[in-house]
Amino acid sequence: MLEINKFVTEENREGVRRLLEKYTDCAGEAKDVPDDDLDFIIQIATADAAETDLDEADLEGALEALCDDPEDDAAYAAVMNCLRYVKLVYFDKKDAEGIMYPMLQEDPDNDSERAFPVYTRRKMALNPAFKSFRSHHAEFARIADITDGSGCADIVINPDTNGFLFNIEETAAYVGACEETSGMFQAILTDGIEGTDLFSLVCACLDGTDVVCSLKDGTQVSGVLVLPRTEISENEAAAVPDADSFTIIKDIEAEDEDKDLEEVLVMKSDVASISQAAPEEPEEDEDGESPDLN
Repeated sequence: MLEINKFVTEENREGVRRLLEKYTDCAGEAKDVPDDDLDFIIQIATADAAETDLDEADLEGALEALCDDPEDDAAYAAVMNCLRYVKLVYFDKKDAEGIMYPMLQEDPDNDSERAFPVYTRRKMALNPAFKSFRSHHAEFARIADITDGSGCADIVINPDTNGFLFNIEETAAYVGACEETSGMFQAILTDGIEGTDLFSLVCACLDGTDVVCSLKDGTQVSGVLVLPRTEISENEAAAVPDADSFTIIKDIEAEDEDKDLEEVLVMKSDVASISQAAPEEPEEDEDGESPDLN
């Protein structure tokens, strides 16, 4: 499960507040930002740092935690952040009138209350009625588009097992706020920060990314930043964001591809400034056609 509160500490709260003061246009209000808002920013950055590793198991773990305690704000935040990245499975089929999507009756006593069924994995769909339907993978934004104008207010995740019901409009608003906050935090790192602002959350976000690092002696090192690791099992190691140093694997020209990669050990105390290379724009998922659910 995505540990959404992993970096919610006083050190990271003060670090985020400092970033807001120094690198955004809301410096005047930064000192008065409530801890809850700082924690929200930390949760978003934590999800971004874990993005390449997030999968269906993380979403299922977050859903299970939410099932155990529906009032668990961290579990809900983990579900919402997983929905930013983890693709869901949905069904449709073509008939003479176009594309048809299955709907499930949400309220047994009210057949007008319908929910759009989605799944964390194809194998979670146990409903025999879907055997004639095609399955697709799509991010939540695509699901929201599919249901737009249908009169269907909710999605239900894994309805054939636990059946988690989420209001589409509320979920879209939360995910949208996450994306906006993520963009702000990413812009700060892309524009560059001073070395004194390398607190643990920022280091976790920079781990495994391309950076340009200027040192206090005037030298500059470009390449992939890699944090020190600590062994947590025979086959797994965890990054150490609060370590005193990190390694930058320098860029090597294509014609030197047979040359050993040069690794430069950088002490955090020697960093004057550091910036992250802008992330590549993801390709749009064109899975499926624009639906007509009316």
